[in-house]
Amino acid sequence: MSKIKVLTLGLCLLFSLGLFAQKVNLSKEIPLEGTVRYGKLDNGMTYYIKQNKTPEKKAEFQIAVRAGSVLETEDQRGLAHFTEHMGFNGTVQFPGNQLTSALQKEGIAFGRDDNAYTAFDQTVYTLTLPTDRPELFDLGLKVLGGWASGMLMAAKEIDAERGVIIEEWRLGQGVQERIRGQIFPIILKDSRYAERLPIGTLENLQNFKYSSIRNFYKTWYRPDNQAIIIVGDIDPDEMEQKVKDYFTMTSCPTEPINKPTFDVPNNKEPLVGVVTDKEMTGTEIFFMCKHPKWTMKTVGDFRQQELIVNIFETMISARFDELSKKKGCPFMNAYSGYAPSYIGPVGGYVIGGVAQDGKALEAFKKMLEVNKQVYDHGFTATEFARAKDAVLDKYDNAAKRANKNYSSTLAAQYVENFLFETPAPGARWEYRTAKSLIDGITLEEVNSMIKEWLTEENIVAYIAMPTGKKTPSQADLLKVVKGFKDIKTKPYVDTYKEVEFFVGNPKEGKIVSEEKDSKYNYTTWKLDNGATVVLMPTTYKDNEIIFNAFSLGGNSLYEDKDNVTFSFASSIVDECGIGNMNMTQLQKFMADKSFGLTPSISNESESLSGNCAPKDFEYMMQYAYMFFTAPRQDKDVLDVQREKLKSQLANVANSPEVAFSLEIQKQMYPNDKRNISLPTSSDLAKMDMAKMYKLFKERFAGADDFVFAFVGDFQIDSVKPFILKYIGGLPKAGKKEAYKDRSPKFAKGLVDKKVYKGSADKSMLVMSREMDFDYTLQNARTISVMNDILQIRVTELIREEMGAAYSPYAMIDYERIPKATVSWMGYYTCDPKNVDKVAEATLSIFDEFIEGKTTAENLAKAKEQIINNRKTSYVSSNGFWCSTLLSKLVYDRDIYDMDEFAAQINAVTLEDIQRLAKQYFDHSEYVKVSLFPEQAK
Repeated sequence: MSKIKVLTLGLCLLFSLGLFAQKVNLSKEIPLEGTVRYGKLDNGMTYYIKQNKTPEKKAEFQIAVRAGSVLETEDQRGLAHFTEHMGFNGTVQFPGNQLTSALQKEGIAFGRDDNAYTAFDQTVYTLTLPTDRPELFDLGLKVLGGWASGMLMAAKEIDAERGVIIEEWRLGQGVQERIRGQIFPIILKDSRYAERLPIGTLENLQNFKYSSIRNFYKTWYRPDNQAIIIVGDIDPDEMEQKVKDYFTMTSCPTEPINKPTFDVPNNKEPLVGVVTDKEMTGTEIFFMCKHPKWTMKTVGDFRQQELIVNIFETMISARFDELSKKKGCPFMNAYSGYAPSYIGPVGGYVIGGVAQDGKALEAFKKMLEVNKQVYDHGFTATEFARAKDAVLDKYDNAAKRANKNYSSTLAAQYVENFLFETPAPGARWEYRTAKSLIDGITLEEVNSMIKEWLTEENIVAYIAMPTGKKTPSQADLLKVVKGFKDIKTKPYVDTYKEVEFFVGNPKEGKIVSEEKDSKYNYTTWKLDNGATVVLMPTTYKDNEIIFNAFSLGGNSLYEDKDNVTFSFASSIVDECGIGNMNMTQLQKFMADKSFGLTPSISNESESLSGNCAPKDFEYMMQYAYMFFTAPRQDKDVLDVQREKLKSQLANVANSPEVAFSLEIQKQMYPNDKRNISLPTSSDLAKMDMAKMYKLFKERFAGADDFVFAFVGDFQIDSVKPFILKYIGGLPKAGKKEAYKDRSPKFAKGLVDKKVYKGSADKSMLVMSREMDFDYTLQNARTISVMNDILQIRVTELIREEMGAAYSPYAMIDYERIPKATVSWMGYYTCDPKNVDKVAEATLSIFDEFIEGKTTAENLAKAKEQIINNRKTSYVSSNGFWCSTLLSKLVYDRDIYDMDEFAAQINAVTLEDIQRLAKQYFDHSEYVKVSLFPEQAK
């Protein structure tokens, strides 16, 4: 190259960089999204308030506290989490158990609409409230006020809650808890975090003094350590003033907060471990180079920590995915990426995944090799171009949906902003900034990051695996970790080739009839190939179109002997790719696009379900067309999937939970020969690609018995040409199918089966019954109300009064397909000595229903919960309306507006409940399956 050309190139480069520098100020601080009301009260309390109308007439009331288990003293172990529970067990505003009852009266379901969590460094309380009545704003503030500074910590309530929390502790016992107990001392060596799991210790939960929990609450629950977050369908001016008026009354301690910080020490030599447990069902691999936690403050930080990291992770994830689809790959899945904040003050570069059975060390080496390949040779220009497009597309889609973000999503962002200074500038700012920055990011600087992240010091690594499965030694693992720089690699070859995505030449169809429903604003077309199309434009969520193609028939049209074929056909054919593209090629093609479809063949139907951004609607239609006309079959795909299943099956029998689940199915449906809960070696041997492909083609042979539903952000005129071309161009199968009733028979009589498996001191209990159901609309609505009352009662009795289960679950529900049935179930984890007590308590609740002892108060609570929950779906969910339209067109089920639905629910009486309870809560026969630890046998 001549000197003149070099000089000219250099001047151009400098000029372009100068313009770039003028355009984007990398030192500028990242702002908080402009419509958020942010401030601090005189007492130090922070607040975030934002008006957001998705969903309508709902708001999130949350409080974040910068205090978690790491701040506990020795006598307070587990009490940060215990404090969280006490927020629901007596505040100045709601003494005793009045809080849950008061919320239920407003339709707030315990655990669904009000909840909380505790972690190492934070505690967060959440409440979703209706906003259609002004008095509910005051209710929300009273609840937050009680959590912030009004907990009573009454001795009686503390002791009553011990049982609940001990059962939560028990729920966490098992293989993962034991593995964690071996891992944390390795990866968190000499750190306070290794000693302060939020659940605490059983001994302290049983014996702590009242003063210990009261001192924790008094020390850390103070206004200058808390933030109030309110997001939803509110008047922000009014709400900001209410927050100021209500929370300014709380005084702050005169002494400044003295909050200690805890480090995770550096280590010069790698800290590694191989840990085993006989109940492990697979082999987990973890590697991390620790670095100080990142704090994102400026535009430059956003460029480095968001854009470059996302581009890097997109490329390395694609390499791992590609490898995992090849025969002989020693891992089933793997990942690499940078964790800006892993735990406490530590972040770092992480490599992890799940190894094939018996290939722990080989998988570890392969994962390191993938990273070493990047370390040595970097990524390719073609990978880089795809990744940049994919990352920018992600920000673009988020920006287009910014107007319809759920309030809970936004509230979570402001919680993170307060707790960890995580920026919350809003999706539009992120897209604008990403778009302005991304062209200036070079392949060289992305490639250079791995050399900063993969250091020789501060390495922690472990393998966690089943006992006795070719267990490598700690020395073996250490050798692999230390041998990273000695791994020899060759440059990656990007085999992706630009080929036409679409395969086919459809002849455009015609609309032969059109009906419009003005009440619900949907249009139904009948096409000349027999396809039924229903379209419902909505404004619930921007930049989202939900799609479902649905037809009756399913695997019920095949005999029992074909169960392996029909159980795996849709997932295996899907994994083969589509048209001319295998799955790896397809994923690379789709990287910068927003569309996807999943085929499914169930007992009574076959379907395609997915969604897209409006800009990619044609791609989604082409994808759907090809599932009918150009699905792929690839024996190598089947071999890889069979290898993965075989690896999973090798150890799954170790799990007490799996053994319990299999026994439940066996006892409930003793003669079921069709449904495969867990494939056996014999099942794997029967897998045949040609048979699966044939069955798939039969299920998606033509459009004439399908209903194609579209709900979301579109105009009918804009999608009409694509629907007529790709749906209208599908072939006709020439027949309209119905399903056959091949449902298995539920067990008769009283079945009581005990399973002895596992070493944890806990039991699981399932009680269930299924019966024929006399379906009427009135009976259906009554069952729905009974279901909510049942959950209220098991929570009141088994959790709160008995303290016998942390999360008791009971339900009664009905099905209409393939025949009308009603079933009830109770599902619990509890102390082994309480299994019979919990079972008896469940039956006693059924007897309350049967004897007419259901209270009017619980009836009113259940009605409010059901109506409140339906309102949210009704005004915010494209998925809800897609399902509703399919039910209308496939099963001819009526659609009811909100007033009609509420009237139907409110019409349910105590007499209706007792009438159905006598019919369906009879427990003279049912299936009871209990899991006990092996030592109890």
